[in-house]
Amino acid sequence: MPYSTSAFIKRCATVEDDRGLWEVVCRFFRTRGVQRLVYYDDTPGHDQSVRNGVCRFGGEPESIRLCDALLARHPDLLYVAVAQSRGPLFIEDIGLHTRLEPAEEETLSRLAMAGMANTLVMQVFGPDLIVSIVCMGFSEAEPRPDPVCVFDLQCAAQAAHLKGIALRPRSLSQSSALSPREIEVLRWCARGKSTPVIADILGISRHTVDTLLRRVFEKLNVHDRTGAAIKGLRTGVLRLRGAEIV
Repeated sequence: MPYSTSAFIKRCATVEDDRGLWEVVCRFFRTRGVQRLVYYDDTPGHDQSVRNGVCRFGGEPESIRLCDALLARHPDLLYVAVAQSRGPLFIEDIGLHTRLEPAEEETLSRLAMAGMANTLVMQVFGPDLIVSIVCMGFSEAEPRPDPVCVFDLQCAAQAAHLKGIALRPRSLSQSSALSPREIEVLRWCARGKSTPVIADILGISRHTVDTLLRRVFEKLNVHDRTGAAIKGLRTGVLRLRGAEIV
């Protein structure tokens, strides 16, 4: 008999390592009709069931290969799509919320053909900018889970993510948060403003803008403005309000 989400959260609190947590997670989500589960985490260094920051169960070999291809070739697509949809969405609906490149459209089309269209994608959030993607695959023959069920799944995934973070060595989950001024600079940068323009808007020198941007790059572990903007959206530091980044 399926146990409740509150019971699952209590069970998560008692596990002592990543693998034990993953076993509890798989058991719970199977009782909710999830046939395939992928947890993608690009934070290095913690124990995983498989390599490259991906934990999974279920799925045919072809669907697994295509899912890996999506995460490897277009690692930011799912983060941006969920951010733009402002909540969980299904893989077949990504094109409704995100402008896709031809290669992204092809990969998503292949996923749909492999029976992955009825896959729910959501973000889970943690401290210190630790944000991950969870993909839950359901049978194509069954109706989509209703909003109440989706919320239930999201709560469970969020609780498991937070427990997973708590299990990591402290040094792996420590990264400096952005200061209010750094966030301001990042926001204007993401809006496409140049260093001189940002300096004029904020009433600071160009040198100060460059210094703040370097700090942002270091804290977000990126190398350019585009990467910083995408990471800002992925982690919730920046948000989309209509077509505007806020």
